[in-house]
This record gives sequence, C-alpha cells and structure tokens, in this order.
Amino acid sequence: MSTKYYTGRIEDDFTHKSKENFANDVHVHEKKLKEHLKKKKLKKKGKKSAVTACIASCKYELVKRNIEAVGITLTKEESSFNTDANLVWCDCIVQSDRIHELKNYQRINHFPNMGEICRKDFLARNMSKMSRVRGEEYNFTPRSWIMPAEYNSLCIYVQNFRKSKRRLPVFIHKPSNGAMGNGIHLFRNPEKIHLGEQRVVQEYLNKPLLLDGYKFDLRLYVLVTHCDPLRAFIYQDGLVRLSTEKYNPATDQNLDQLYMHLTNYSVNKYNENFERHQDLDRGSKRSVKSLMKYLSDAGHDTVKLWRDISDLVVKTLLVASPQVTHAYRMCRPGQTPHHDSVCFEVLGFDIFIDRKFKPWLLEVNRAPSFGGDERIDREVKNGVIHDALVLVNIRASDKRRNMALQKAETRKRLFRNVNIARHDPEVIRRMSKNGKNIVDIGRRKKTLKDKLAWVRKEAIREEYEDQHMGNYMRIFPCIDLQQRKRYTSLLTEAFKIFNYMQSTPSKRDYMDYYNPKREDEILSLIEQCEEEEGLQPNRKKSLSSMPVLSPSRLESHSSASSDDDLTSDSNSDSTERKKEDKLKVNLLPPSRRQISSSPDSIKRISSSSDHQHHQKPRESSSKYRNSNGGDIGPGDVPSRSASKMAATASMDNHGCLNRTPAAFDDNNRYTTAMKERERENIQRTLEALERTTIKFPGKTQLEADMLLDYILENWEEHKTKVAHYWLVQLDTVKRKKSD
Repeated sequence: MSTKYYTGRIEDDFTHKSKENFANDVHVHEKKLKEHLKKKKLKKKGKKSAVTACIASCKYELVKRNIEAVGITLTKEESSFNTDANLVWCDCIVQSDRIHELKNYQRINHFPNMGEICRKDFLARNMSKMSRVRGEEYNFTPRSWIMPAEYNSLCIYVQNFRKSKRRLPVFIHKPSNGAMGNGIHLFRNPEKIHLGEQRVVQEYLNKPLLLDGYKFDLRLYVLVTHCDPLRAFIYQDGLVRLSTEKYNPATDQNLDQLYMHLTNYSVNKYNENFERHQDLDRGSKRSVKSLMKYLSDAGHDTVKLWRDISDLVVKTLLVASPQVTHAYRMCRPGQTPHHDSVCFEVLGFDIFIDRKFKPWLLEVNRAPSFGGDERIDREVKNGVIHDALVLVNIRASDKRRNMALQKAETRKRLFRNVNIARHDPEVIRRMSKNGKNIVDIGRRKKTLKDKLAWVRKEAIREEYEDQHMGNYMRIFPCIDLQQRKRYTSLLTEAFKIFNYMQSTPSKRDYMDYYNPKREDEILSLIEQCEEEEGLQPNRKKSLSSMPVLSPSRLESHSSASSDDDLTSDSNSDSTERKKEDKLKVNLLPPSRRQISSSPDSIKRISSSSDHQHHQKPRESSSKYRNSNGGDIGPGDVPSRSASKMAATASMDNHGCLNRTPAAFDDNNRYTTAMKERERENIQRTLEALERTTIKFPGKTQLEADMLLDYILENWEEHKTKVAHYWLVQLDTVKRKKSD
C-alpha cells in the first residue's frame, strides 16, 4: 500500500509497511525537496537585476521610449513617491523632501533650488548682483526690473530718457514664473503697469538678427550631471524658433502684434502663417545645425558664436551653483562632494542673437517640453534624452554597491567611540607636543588621501564621459586651464555674494574641488607627511600590476645568491636553502623543473645586467644594515631567512615590529594601539609571504624567489603596490560578477 502525504501529515494506512521503509521514503522526499529548493535558489540568483524607472509623473512618449531604448525597464507604479526604482522622471518641479528620501543608488531628473536661474525674477536678481561685481563678464542679459519692488527705479530710468529728450525704449512685461508666452505684452509708458502681482520688466532688444526676414531665438539643451562640484554639458544641436510675421522695429502702432515680436512656439502655432515642414532647414521651426551652416556659408564666424554661447551658459550656471549646492547638501547630509549625484537635470536655454552676433540670455526653463509634434522635435529631442541617460550612467550594480557601502558605514560606526576619543579636544589638550603633531599629521594625511581618491574617481568619470558623450559637449569643467581659472574666479565671487564661504570652515574645501592638484603632487605631499611621521615614504606611485624584476634588481638578487647563499653562508643556512629550493622545484610543473642552480649560471645572469646596474644605482634609502653594523649595498641583498631573522630581532615585547620610534606619551594611547595593530598585521603578512611560492611569467623559479626576497626586504616600498594590485584584482572580479 502506498504512503500518502497531506501537508506534512501521513495517514495511518502504512500497517503493511515497516517503519524503516517509511523513514526511507521520508528521507527521499526531503532530499528531493532540498534539491528542488536549491535549483530554484540558483535560478533566482542567476537572474540579473534590471534597472527600473518610475514614470508616473511623466506625460511625454519621447521620454518613455528613450528610457526603454537604453535598457531601463518601466514600472507600473502610479506614484513617484516611496518608489525603489533606479530612475525617477518627473515633468514638474520636485520638492526638496522628495530628494531627501532618495536612496544613494537612485536618480531623479531635477536639482533642488534650480529656480534661482529658472524663475525670471530670481534670474534677474542674481544677474544684477553679479553684474555689480563683475560687470565686464555679466553683460549678456537685458536690463531688468522686478515689479513691484523696483518700480521706482524703472520710473527714474524712463525719466532720464525724457530729460535728455530721447525716444523712450520699449519694455516687455513677463510673469515671474510664467511659461509658454502667457501674460507677455510690450509697452513704453511704465505708468500703465498693474502692480498687483509680481512680474519682471525687461528692456526690449530691438535689433535682432533676422532669418529670411523673421525674428528668431534658439532653444538649446544643457545637461547638468553634478552640482557638487559642477559638471555641465551642452547638446550640439537645438531648435530655431521663428516668428510667423515679418519683423519691423517696435513702434507704438505694432506693439500689440505678438506674432511679430514673440518667437514662442506655443504662441505662433495658432497663427495661420505657421509653416510645418519635413526638412530641418525650412519652416517655422528649424535645427540649430542648419542655422550654423547657413551662417557659415554666408561668411560669418560660427565657431566664435558657439564659443560665446557656451561661455554664456557656463556663467549662468555659476550664478546658481552656490544656492543649488547648498540646497543639495541640505537634502543629502553626510554625502561627500565626490560622491555620485542622485540628481541630474536637462535645462532649456533661450538665446537671442542680435545684429552684431552677440548672444543674449532671455530665460532658462527647468521643465522644457519634450513633445514630438513635428519631425524636427523628434530628431533633436530624442538625441537630447537618449544621450543624457547614457551620460548619467545608471547601472544595476549601483544598488548592490550602495548596500555594501551601508554595511561598511555600519562597521565604521562601531569604532565611533574610539574615533571621538581620539579627536576629543580635552584628550588632545593633554597630549604632549609630539602627540599633537602626530594627530595633526594624521589629519593632513587623511585629507590628502581623500583628495587623491577624488582625483582618481574624477579621472575614471571623465574617461567614461569621453567615450559616451554622444552629441553632448562638456563645457564645465573645461580643458583650457586659463578658461578654468577664469570660471573659478567667477564662482568664488558667486560664493562670496551668497556668503557661503564664511558659514562653515568646510566651505574652503569646496573651492579646492575646482582647483584640483595632480595625482603626483598629492602623492608627494603624502610622502612628506610620512617623512614627518617617521615612516619610510613611498617613492613611487601605486601600480596597477605587480612590480617587474628589472635588470638592476636581478643583478642584486643574483649576486646576493651567488656570494651569500652559495659560497659564504653557514652550513645550516645552505642546507635549509637547498631544502627550500628542492621543495619549490617539486611544486613546479614538469616543464619548469629543470632549473640551473649552479653558481656559474647565476653569475651569467649577474654579468648580463652589470652594465645597466652601474648606470642606474639604487638610492641610498634602499641600503640595508648587516649583522656587524656595516652597510649592505644594492648588490648584497640578504636572503629570505636573513630577513626573517632581522624581522624577529626587531620585535618589541608585544611581538610587533618596531618600524617607528616609540615617541608617544601615556596620553596618546589610541595612537600607540593603532600603530601596534598595524605592526601586527605587517608581521602576519611577512610571515605569510615567507611561506609563499610564486610563479613569475618568463622567469625561472630561482629568479621568482629573488623577486620575493626583494619585496620582503623593501616591504615599506612595496606594501602599497601589493595592496593596490589585489584591490584592483578584487574589484575586477566583482565587476565581472555584477555585469
């Protein structure tokens, strides 16, 4: 009779079956269940996590199609709040608390406080402040007045024209936070203005550059990927928006003809003269590339024009940088400046060009339209969105990396009491002068290492951007050093106006990110700190691979082996050496066991590199001291057993290596404990290397042993190189697994 299973219970119909058979059946069933769960787990583990995007607050089909085109999966969430999606796209403005709730691996397409240049009244106010300080640089915006606060100033300006009996200028009246041409009208007499709501009045630019007799402006797209520090790109194409009536200079009779004076698409599309065309160089909406080609064929300098436009965009972004950075740091507390930004933004710049080919900034739109009404819209905006998403570089591994960083931060917080005690002012006050110097050197060294990590990370980021820039062009930070210096000076003035540099001491470091030192300069400063600390400095930069056995080193190893190990060593040392060599030979494959260990073969190796060795002698810092107190030259490197005896002889009562002099007092117990822990780690590493047999491509086993001996004897020089090599290898393995 068969055994029946019902939710873990077994019916009592196994009377003809022994208990032993029943136990076997249960065992087989449990085994099959475990195998099934194991296969299910492996199948689930093999699935790659997908990058997701929440588009609940997005209405544009162009955005949705381009998000899917870059390999991002769209979610079916009905709200963009409390989502775990990697990308959150919103058409409207995002509040600061929404950015504060984002996780480090998430990205959202808006920066906080970007309204400082996107609202017309804020833009006018910030530009006015900068023009007072650097008027020669900030002269690309029309004269503006914020109503009703600056109404008296506008009246005085008009009164001066009347006193000099000059013709009154034309003014344009705009809502402070309006869009799509709503509420715009032209006037001459400021007494007709209604002061009930906040608006902006600008002096009308009455001498535009005409295209086929029509007034036009440019809509250019700018991508900001980081604000702390600033990174910006401009798309090398855009839209040319033309008016739908032939332009005539503004007079009292035609001030109400908005189809002539305004170039907004949302206004002119209702005019019967609006022309839609499939070609990119015809119609009421054209491409910027076609305009540049038209001007270039006419003999105009389009390279200078594009350079001036890029310069205008950068200066505008620098004005808002202090406010945006401050708001971003408030939303993301504890996030380091070189960390990946959770925000990015595509801005729409409206540029006006006058008859002298000077570009003027009209306004900045933080939510430009991505509608695809015409072919020209789809051609340009598809590239803007697609290339922007590629540059932002949203990866599935960001989530896993963020979880690993959170675990690391948790482990770091376990030692917060020790770190707090170390930096406690009361503890530092009781320290001796030497202890205070050590703490100060440690702080400087940590700061330099942070800067070094940031410089290397920025180099990796720039390499990725250069390879995936598409049709974008990086405009900040720029390559030209003189231009970068000029922009940094303007940014410093912007921070002074914002009173940002006097708020906290950390703001001094903010400007350092715009004046980064080179990697070799930072490494030399770290070496100086190590020399002051009493450590042997690393003379070379960290390598991305294991050190190579140069001819000079090979000679030193061969001479040491031939002179010390084969002729002048004691009988016990030579016997021990022969046993080690025999054991190492047996560990090699049969094809590499034929190693010539005779003195003649080693001398041949030494003589082949003797000339190069005398041309490039080693530095005096690489000399050693023998047991009799004499200097050991570069060609007399001691054997590995001798290095082990020297390491044992230099150990203190705690079993730790004495690399630095014991110059700490009782009040500096934490520093002493950390040094002892580091020495213990070094001792364990050296002992592990003593038991290691390495294989070096293209070298014999004896030469590989010489290389390991050299590394042991110069451990202070090669420690960072070995650590850097294995960190690179582990990072490569992790990246392969994540991909």
